Amino acid sequence: MKKRVGVKTKRPGLVRDLGQPKQATYVELFFDVIYIFILFRLSQALLNRLDWTGAYQTLILLLAVWWVWSYTNLVTDTLDSRLIHIQLLVIATMFGGLLISTTIPEAFEQRGMLFAIAYVAINLGRSSLLAIALRRDPLGCRPLRAVPWFVVSAVPWIAGALVDEPASSPSPSPTR
Repeated sequence: MKKRVGVKTKRPGLVRDLGQPKQATYVELFFDVIYIFILFRLSQALLNRLDWTGAYQTLILLLAVWWVWSYTNLVTDTLDSRLIHIQLLVIATMFGGLLISTTIPEAFEQRGMLFAIAYVAINLGRSSLLAIALRRDPLGCRPLRAVPWFVVSAVPWIAGALVDEPASSPSPSPTR
């Protein structure tokens, strides 16, 4: 079958027609508002610990939050975000993001495990559900390829949460 130039074909399923302009849904906009709130919580955490250790900890949390946000935005840009399946996935990610936001002030203390579990659950859950939903589409292998990497990256997050004492700089030697 010869493909005709200039003729747009609609792909069946969850993948959106890239030839059509995309308009953000209310769910996507609310998702962004949730992540603005998370950025606010990160800035509060940095202000509460305004030193190099606090900056480093905030950077680690920011990178994790940014990864969840950017991967979810990639999903809503590639797939048809007007479909209920995609909207439910984004809503579940929002709830995970809200859970993450509650852990931010104490993510390197008492709530480290909750942060790690929420982060890993969002990434593994989203990729696994997308792999199942896209199993009949050529794009179905993309989220499936991400699952092993999210499993591997879960190890340092969970291991870091299991550490009892936060890493700190060595204490100064006693003065004479």
